[in-house]
Amino acid sequence: WKTENDGASWTDLSTSLPPAVKGLWISHVELSAQDRLVAYVTIDGHRSGNYHPYILRTADGGKTWQSIGAGLPDGGPVQVVREDPKNPNLLFAGTEFGLWASLDRGAHCSRVGRLPTVAVDDIVIQGRDLDLIAATHGRSLYVIDDIRPLEELTPEVQAKDLHLFSIRPAFGRHQFSGWVGSAGAAVFHGPNPPEGALISWYLRRYTGDSVHVAVTNAEGQPVANFAAPGVAGIGRLAWDLHPTNDLLQKYGGQGAELLVPAGEYTVTVTFGTLKETGKVQVSIAPGVETR
Repeated sequence: WKTENDGASWTDLSTSLPPAVKGLWISHVELSAQDRLVAYVTIDGHRSGNYHPYILRTADGGKTWQSIGAGLPDGGPVQVVREDPKNPNLLFAGTEFGLWASLDRGAHCSRVGRLPTVAVDDIVIQGRDLDLIAATHGRSLYVIDDIRPLEELTPEVQAKDLHLFSIRPAFGRHQFSGWVGSAGAAVFHGPNPPEGALISWYLRRYTGDSVHVAVTNAEGQPVANFAAPGVAGIGRLAWDLHPTNDLLQKYGGQGAELLVPAGEYTVTVTFGTLKETGKVQVSIAPGVETR
């Protein structure tokens, strides 16, 4: 049902749904953050012996509906669909067989990450850091840190041989390693996310070259150097806001344990003859000594 007057009156939209889904359980309704006429519904028919993964999309306020979700595994009903708050082409779906994503509004779907084959009942995209949280049925919560690369993976980016995604601001601090549980040998917590700046890039194809990442400060002085495999797709590494060993005198008393000062740093990613440059803003917690 739909209301446009704070509930004073309601319109039945079920009459416009495809015949195959009428009478089945609507598991989730998702409104677009970009277009008030766009909405999504997921339909779970397992109570009626129908295990098809149904996701429907309307672009006219519910007058007509189109089936989307090509590539989702048959036999696994969909529990939830989320539209990215910034990129309306990016959708996430929680199914009985894990987490899936689409870069083209559901025309094609691919499995996300290394999540176990477990039902995903809900998905939340955290607004400040753009982390994605997936709630599973019986396997706790999973977090994907910083989904900016997926948000920015447009057709134009995919056509490039190399692309450096925007880097979210980094915060330097001394973090406790964790806590010791009191439940015998069981540990009911996951590792903390990587410290510092997450640097992500896209490669269109594998050439045999490695990816080289260089970080310099505002004066152009080198701060950190990294190398990573040149695997096609999205690559990522974490800079912990410390200088790398190649730029330190091992016995020179330079304070390798100290963080870099706050400020803007330049990140340069090189792949063969290709080069992309971006910026990362670093802030440091009060009281933390820096180099």
